Amino acid sequence: MKKTVILLITIIMLSCAQQDGSTNDLSTLGFYGSSKDVIKELSGKKDLSWGEHFLLGQAYNDRKDYKKAMLHFANSCFSTHRNMDLTLYAQPVYSFVTGFHFKSPLYDESLYQVARLFYLYNEDNYVVKFVDLLDADDTARYRDACILKARAQGRMKKFGDSEKTLLAIENDYSDNSSLQIIRIRLGSVKENTDDFSEAMKWYLRVLDIDVSTWQSVIAAKRIEELMGKQGVTLTTPQQVKLGRALYYGGKYTRAASLLANQGGEVALRYAIRALVRGGKRDAAEKLMHARKADSVLYTSLRITMADELWRKGSRYGAVKVYKSVLKGTHESRKRALRRIAVYLEERKNADFRKYCTMHVQDYPDDRYSEVLLWFLARDSLADGNEKKVMAYLELSLRLFPDGKDADRARYWLEKLYRKNDRKVEALQMEKELLAMHPGSSYTWLYMEKCAGRKDTGQLKKDFNTAVKKNDSVGGRHAHLMLFFIEKNFESRGQRLKVMKSVSWIKTYQRMVDALSKKDTRSAAANHIQSLKHFFRVGYLDGIRRELGILPGTEEVAHDRALMAFHYGNEYNHYSVAAGGLLNLLKIYDIDEDISVLPEKLVAALLPCAFSECVNEASAKFGIDRKMIYAVIKAESMYNPQAVSPAGAVGLMQLMPLTARDIARQLNMKSYTLKDPCTSIRMGTHYLKWLKGYFNDDFEEMVAGYNAGAGNVNKWKSNRTYADDDYFTALLPFDETRGYILRTKKFFLQYDILVNARR
Repeated sequence: MKKTVILLITIIMLSCAQQDGSTNDLSTLGFYGSSKDVIKELSGKKDLSWGEHFLLGQAYNDRKDYKKAMLHFANSCFSTHRNMDLTLYAQPVYSFVTGFHFKSPLYDESLYQVARLFYLYNEDNYVVKFVDLLDADDTARYRDACILKARAQGRMKKFGDSEKTLLAIENDYSDNSSLQIIRIRLGSVKENTDDFSEAMKWYLRVLDIDVSTWQSVIAAKRIEELMGKQGVTLTTPQQVKLGRALYYGGKYTRAASLLANQGGEVALRYAIRALVRGGKRDAAEKLMHARKADSVLYTSLRITMADELWRKGSRYGAVKVYKSVLKGTHESRKRALRRIAVYLEERKNADFRKYCTMHVQDYPDDRYSEVLLWFLARDSLADGNEKKVMAYLELSLRLFPDGKDADRARYWLEKLYRKNDRKVEALQMEKELLAMHPGSSYTWLYMEKCAGRKDTGQLKKDFNTAVKKNDSVGGRHAHLMLFFIEKNFESRGQRLKVMKSVSWIKTYQRMVDALSKKDTRSAAANHIQSLKHFFRVGYLDGIRRELGILPGTEEVAHDRALMAFHYGNEYNHYSVAAGGLLNLLKIYDIDEDISVLPEKLVAALLPCAFSECVNEASAKFGIDRKMIYAVIKAESMYNPQAVSPAGAVGLMQLMPLTARDIARQLNMKSYTLKDPCTSIRMGTHYLKWLKGYFNDDFEEMVAGYNAGAGNVNKWKSNRTYADDDYFTALLPFDETRGYILRTKKFFLQYDILVNARR
């Protein structure tokens, strides 16, 4: 009898495992499909898995078809048990989800969704009962479920129970967002029982955490209303916090009135900020003038005004104020010099040189001096004064040999040294560029330009000599150059074996080992790993929700990046996988060097994402698929949901007006820019037009894609360029300059992968 029972349990469990396995293909549909796509794909199928039911629940919920959403969420609760004829009232659904069956991995998530839907139908007693079925864990879902339960209890006038529900979880969450949300709800409960004093305490505790959040803005509004209705007074520190929160909420007049007479530098600075934002600069000047006797405080307040004007976009006014504090304290003078130099350089005002030079001379160790030295070098480049260009860049490398822009300095110095027949110095710059900046766009641009004059036989000799001499710069330089020219992973692998004991190779190996072992470091590792079930069904909202409560420690950042790579890679979320790997490279403080990384990692950094759509668009519009991939990576990092601050949407970041014009040309009556294939089709059509307009000039095409063809024509007509390097370097838009370089790099990297896989 015992053996029979064990056999039956084994058969059932195997059946469940098989059913679970059917969800593995759902991630792509969940991540990239619209609600319409999901319904079209799954609604007609029979014997749906729990994952398919969950996806349908999400899709119908998005379309506000709540009854169908409830049916599918209920049926996603169990691994195999289904009831498609379920009566969608609270009691029958409750009886169904409490049945004795094997729970699916999304049981708690599905229950929460069911509870949320019944809340919409005012079934408050059952909302409480559904939430009580959930595991009391530390997830953001449980937090949200308890808040939902408390709201249902409040709606039933059970305010004592509502308060107990919230107090029970207040100490379970340490992240600011959770604490503020819970405390706002506790304040609301106290308001509903007319306990305004306690309500005020909870709202003030929201401000104690962080005054700049949207939660604090809500709390500030409630405090203001209570003060008006109940005559409650606040202490000076409380008024300062309230005023700062109102500033972040855009209530500038009220914020200034609260803060102006409080005393203390923090209150005064926020009063100045509020007055500037509210367009009352004269009042701000008057407030500052009253403190003129304290020169340190006065200078600090003037800097505050200048900073706020700068952030507001009133840069001309900001610069006038910055100039007035150049005789101030060390830190204020340094920031003022930076901002003045940037403003004048952007407007091509010759005085920018004076301020750049002052900053570099007075603060040579400040990292911003590297940026200002490039401004000076670029200005000399435009004037054709190569001697000055080299002098500025040589100084930059002396001060910042490992600086953020050291790759650019080495690229240009190599170019100018070679032009001026300084061959030894040019070769040294070349070696340093490739060895020290293998992931730089300048490195890849340089390799493309010099590959034709390199002898692979000599490079191999150079490599062997460097290895024997333990010359890491020479060895790395020759290895990367050979990889670029040969485009061969096999020969690359042979060289890596020779270098396996080299220190910089060992650094990469440590990261690779951590990846392969899933070597987690934080107490949040289990929480992060539990998100695998969300990845399985492409449930991005759930992933974001749970990641939002994690602490911002280095250990958690490591584990997030680790799991992002693994789950993104396993479940076809290209953007998450690539982003996770890039974050790991930063955490381990190593360069993005595809000549060293294992092929699997290279493929994650440069995936052939949405390949069917890319291949189809490439064939239809005559655009190299490597270029399509390069633009996708440069624009959105493979994220179809991407929306830029300017309003560009989708994988290939098309502006809605541009997309509308393209749609007319393609006879597309309806479209969704967040649909991957739609974005690829439209973006590639635009590239085809740019290709014809700019005669297949890569730099001008991608500059046009980023900034518009009209701008490119204007830049070309205003200056004669010696070559593409000068065209890119002298562009007035930093964004476009960086975009050209990144896109070129990605194109060249995809070129290696395409050739290596043939």
